[in-house]
Amino acid sequence: MSDARNIQNEQDHFDQAALRYRSSWWGQKTAAGQVRLRKRYARINSALDQAGAKIILEIGCGSGILTEGISRPGRRIWALDLSQELLRIARGRPLSNTLWLRSLADRLPFPDQSFDAVVGDGILHHIIPLEPVLADLKRVLKPSGSGFFFEPNMANPQIFLERKIEWIRRLHQTPDETAFLRGSIRARLLRYWKQVSVEPFDFLHPSIPQPLIGIAESLGGTLEHCPGVRELAGSLQIQFKESR
Repeated sequence: MSDARNIQNEQDHFDQAALRYRSSWWGQKTAAGQVRLRKRYARINSALDQAGAKIILEIGCGSGILTEGISRPGRRIWALDLSQELLRIARGRPLSNTLWLRSLADRLPFPDQSFDAVVGDGILHHIIPLEPVLADLKRVLKPSGSGFFFEPNMANPQIFLERKIEWIRRLHQTPDETAFLRGSIRARLLRYWKQVSVEPFDFLHPSIPQPLIGIAESLGGTLEHCPGVRELAGSLQIQFKESR
């Protein structure tokens, strides 16, 4: 079961963030942040299309930014979050194919084998402990179901400092928030799914000025394929399928 202190910390943080930022965080409002979002939409939509996923669960939907990015005719989305304030914002989006629910991620209110896919952007690293959530995701996914997530990469220097230096953490993070190393999160996921892929992704920082985005994107695309250097990317792209 989820840790009660962790639940309260996360709920308080995101309720306050909803009031502070409203529809999106600062990093999603910049020109570079918008480019990052579109890249994530494209990758998740491609994965959902390849999987033929029509019934989709999104955990940690927040204000519904990703939800709107993956909303398409023929898809049905159940979007869950812990924060009532964020869900209040999300419900204002004109998405007739989406049902918004407040729920804990390890107590999903769905029958077994309900979904073709589960998705999320920057949510798993907020959850302590993680294993009960993975077990419940496995339960509600169909045997052919798949998962697609983006999570922060602990090997990235900025993310490492934000998590490990206390005064920096207090500026940007919740008390329990963490990040993942590629090998360790892959090993944890392999306890539940046979096929797991965790790849470093995205060197584009939201603060990059608009005139430099093209150059930064070109350089970042090269770095994503450079052995060693690619491990420092800002995010991890996580995919899994085929339940044990």
